[in-house]
Amino acid sequence: MKLALIRHGHALPHATDNLRHLSKLGQGEILETSSFLKASGIPISELIHSPLKRAIETCHLLSSSHFQEALISESGELKPLSHLSFWLNEITLKEGNTALIGHNPFLSHFAQELTGKISSLPTGGCLILERTPTHNWKVIDKNF
Repeated sequence: MKLALIRHGHALPHATDNLRHLSKLGQGEILETSSFLKASGIPISELIHSPLKRAIETCHLLSSSHFQEALISESGELKPLSHLSFWLNEITLKEGNTALIGHNPFLSHFAQELTGKISSLPTGGCLILERTPTHNWKVIDKNF
């Protein structure tokens, strides 16, 4: 099982954090990330995004550009300050290749918890992990 951790693209400022839209730069970052994922040859079967606008827009760009067949769902547990415990459990139940689309600091902390390595994801950044037969995680690729 492979897991792609994807940080939303660059977003425009807004008084309400939940309503920040992707900027043109952010849209370009995500199209590059989509091409990176496609070139990796990893079929993503599920895209799970946070409920914040910029993550939703990131998910829709990924879906419409290369992953039209992927199941799309939303999780309130992918917000910037979400607790790791939910996904540490949930990811053990996943069998298909999955992409989590969210925010820092959550994604960076989650990657560190899984791999033991510090990885601060930039906007539009993608870190691809693989679950080993011993249920550990290793980094197999990244676009930053």
